[in-house]
Amino acid sequence: SELYTVVATNDTEYWLRKSPTSTKPSRLAVPYVVDVPTRGVSLGEGTVFARSVELCIDYLLRVYSVDEMLWWFRHRAGDPSPPGTPTGWDRCDHNLRNGSAMCLKGTVASAFLMGAGGILRWREHPTLRQRFNKVIDGIRDAVASDGFAAAFAPNEIMYRENPSYVTSWLVHGLLEADVAVPAGSLPPRPIDVARGMVDWYSAQQTNPRLPEFLPADRTTSNIPSMFGNTTGHQIYLISQGIIHHTRMATSVRGRMRDVELVQTLYEEDEWLAQLSMKNPNGIWLKRWFPHNYEVTAFEAYLDMYSLTGESKYHDAMVGAWEMFRENWIHLGGSMAINEGSDGLDTSKGLWYPPKSYYLEGDPHDVGPAGGRHVTGETCGSVFWIKFNQRFHRLNPTSEQYTAEIERSLLNIGIANQAPSVGSPQTGIRYFALLHGHKEAMTNISTCCEGQGTRLHGSLPEYIFSIPPAGTTEFSVFVNLYVSSSITILHPTVHTNMTFQISSDFPAIEQASKLTTVTVTHGASLVVLATLHLRIPRWAGPGSVVVGLNHNESYALAAPGSYLRIERRWTSGDSVSVGLRMKLTSTRYIGLNQVNGSTRFGFEFGPTLLAAVPSSASLWNSATNCLHLPHDPEQPVEWLQPVVGTPLHFSVRLGAGTVEFMPYYEVNDQLMTVFPCFPPVVVA
Repeated sequence: SELYTVVATNDTEYWLRKSPTSTKPSRLAVPYVVDVPTRGVSLGEGTVFARSVELCIDYLLRVYSVDEMLWWFRHRAGDPSPPGTPTGWDRCDHNLRNGSAMCLKGTVASAFLMGAGGILRWREHPTLRQRFNKVIDGIRDAVASDGFAAAFAPNEIMYRENPSYVTSWLVHGLLEADVAVPAGSLPPRPIDVARGMVDWYSAQQTNPRLPEFLPADRTTSNIPSMFGNTTGHQIYLISQGIIHHTRMATSVRGRMRDVELVQTLYEEDEWLAQLSMKNPNGIWLKRWFPHNYEVTAFEAYLDMYSLTGESKYHDAMVGAWEMFRENWIHLGGSMAINEGSDGLDTSKGLWYPPKSYYLEGDPHDVGPAGGRHVTGETCGSVFWIKFNQRFHRLNPTSEQYTAEIERSLLNIGIANQAPSVGSPQTGIRYFALLHGHKEAMTNISTCCEGQGTRLHGSLPEYIFSIPPAGTTEFSVFVNLYVSSSITILHPTVHTNMTFQISSDFPAIEQASKLTTVTVTHGASLVVLATLHLRIPRWAGPGSVVVGLNHNESYALAAPGSYLRIERRWTSGDSVSVGLRMKLTSTRYIGLNQVNGSTRFGFEFGPTLLAAVPSSASLWNSATNCLHLPHDPEQPVEWLQPVVGTPLHFSVRLGAGTVEFMPYYEVNDQLMTVFPCFPPVVVA
C-alpha cells in the first residue's frame, strides 16, 4: 500500500499510516501582506517595553547556567557524567520530576534560547551573547548523525510530552536563536539543527510510531500495548504537536512534508468543523484536554491557511478567534480557561464554560465547584498574541488584532515579571491572578517562563510592521505608540528610512500632548512611501485629529482603524496624532459574583487598573472583596488622578484610601481588578 504498512508487535499486527516524504520546498499560497521586523528597532529609554527587556536579561543571566542547560544534551550524546546538575523542569529521576510529573529534558535550554535569541537580534549584550553562543555550540555538538537533536533519548520520543511540548519548545528556541546568529556564520545554523530534528521526527525510518499518536476514537482503548498509557497523545498532542511543523514550513527551510504531515496525521476535521460553526463546545469541551494551549494549535492552523490557501483553515480560525475573544478572554487580555478536565466527564475536574471568567487563584479561594479555577496562564497569552500577530500579517488594516496584542502585552506579558532589575527574587509568574494577590514568581523554567522570555525578547517586533521582501510598495505600519524607532532600507531608492515615535504611552493623559511620528532618510530629494497609522479604539469616541508638519488638521481618523498616508516624504517630516485616553468601566459578568454587590473592572486606555487598599482592614474578609460605595459607571466623578504619578488614581475609603494603579505595577500587594459596588440595575 502507498499509504499504509503492516507493523507487528508482541501481541498484535496493525496497519500503520506512512509518514509523508516530500522534500519539495514549501511556499505560502496566501502570502503575508506585512512582515515582522527582526532588525532595526530601538526602544526608547525608560519605556515599559525597555524595562521589560532589561528584566528579561536579568532573569536569563541569573537563572540559566550553561552546564545546567546542556546537561541532558551532553548525557544523551554519550557523556555519562556531564558537568553541572539539571535544574528546574529538567531535573528528574527515572524520567519523573518530583516523583510524579514528567521530566522535560532540554526545555531549560529551549527557554533560554527563546528569550536570548529575541533580545540579541535587536541589540548586543556581551555576557548574554557569550552564554548564547555556548548553548548553541553545545546543542550542535550533541546532534546525532541522523539529525536527532533533542535532549531526551530517541527511544523516549513517545514518552508523554516529548513529541509535543518538548519538541516544540526545542524548535521554538532554535528558530528564535537563528535570527540572532550573524549572517554568514558557518553551518549548521540553529535553523539547520531544527530542520534535522523535524526531519528525524517526521521520517518513517527514524520515528515509525509517529502516526499512532492519536487513536481513531480518541480514547486509550486502542493504543497498541507497545506505547503503554503514558504516551504523547494523552497530553496536548494536537494542541502542542502541530506548531513545530508549521513553524518549520513557514521558515526558509520549510518543506512540503511539514504541511502534508499535519494534513495526514494531525488534522482534526471534526474540531475544525466545530470551530467554523462557532460551536463553543469545541473550546471548553474539547477532547481530550480543554486548555488555553488550544490557541497554539490555532497558530498552526492559521499557518496552514497561509501555506495551502484552503478556506477551511481560515474559517475555523476566524470562528476560534471570535469565540475566544467573546468568552474566554478576561478584561485586560488574559486567558479565562485553563487545564483541569479531560474533555469527557463534566462530573469531575475543573471546567471553564463560556463567560465563566473565574477570579480564583489565591490559595484560600474555593470556587463553586469545590476547587480553584485558576486563570490567566502566561503561556496562553503569548499564544494569543502570536495568533493575533498572524491575523495582523494577513489583514494589517484590521485594528482589532493589534488591539488584542496591545492589551495582552501591557497587562499580562510585562505584568508577570519581577518588579525591578536585581530584585531579591527574579522570575516570571505562571498565572496573572486578578483578585487577592498576584502569584509568586518562579525561576525553574516552567512553560510560562519559556514563553514569557520568548515574548519579552520579541517586544520590539510588535510596534511596527514592514513590507515583505520583494514587494514594490514601501509601506510601514505603526501599531503601538511606544517611544521607539525603526530604520529600514527603502528597496527602490536604496536609502535608509527611519520612523521615530515620540510618545508618553501608555500614560497619554492629555489630548493636547501629541504623539508624533517623525520620518527621516538619507536621500537628497523626497522619497515615496506609505505610512499606516493605527488609530486605537481606546482613542474614541469621536474622530482623532492627525497633523502633518505645520498643518495641525491634516486628517480626521476614526478610532479602531488605520489611517493611510501615501506621499513623497522630505527628511524631517512629522506626523502628529491627537491620541487621548480615558477611564472606562466594565461590568463583571463571570461566576465569582458577590451577593448584594455588582463588580466592575477599570481601564485607562488599554491599561488594566488594579484597586490596592492602603490597609488590609479595608478588605471585607467575609465577602473576600473590596467594597466601594460609588457609582462604578461614572468613575471620573470619584476617582482622582494622583499628581505626579501617571496612571494612578485614588479614592478615600473609611480611614484609608484605595489606589487604582496599572496592574503591571502591582507586585505582592493585596489587590483586586474587580472591586465590589452597590447593585447596579441593568437597563
